[in-house]
Amino acid sequence: MSESKLELARQKTEAVILKAKRERSKVVFKLDGIVVVSTKSVKYLGSWVDSRRTFGKHIKKTLEKSNKVTAALSGVLPDVGGPGYCKRKLLYNTVQSILLYGTR
Repeated sequence: MSESKLELARQKTEAVILKAKRERSKVVFKLDGIVVVSTKSVKYLGSWVDSRRTFGKHIKKTLEKSNKVTAALSGVLPDVGGPGYCKRKLLYNTVQSILLYGTR
C-alpha cells in the first residue's frame, strides 16, 4: 500500500475469516500500525458477509431495512380508501430494490 501511496481508513478497516464449519478463534493482525481483529461478519459494498458464508445476517439486516422503508412510506399514504396505483407501485419498487440488491 505504501508503494502505491495509499492509506488504510482506520475506522473502516474490518476483517472476516471465511472458513469451513469448524470454529476458529479470532484472528488478530497488524497493518501499518492498525490492529485488526476478525469478526463474524462485515458489511462489504452494501451486503453482509459472514464467516460461514450463510448470508443469515445479510437477510436479517435486509428485512429490517425493508420493514423500516415500508413503514416510512406507508406513513405518507392515505388512511382512507388505501393508496392509489402510483403510490403502491412506488412502495413495491422501492422495497423490491432493497430486497434484491446484491442477488445477482
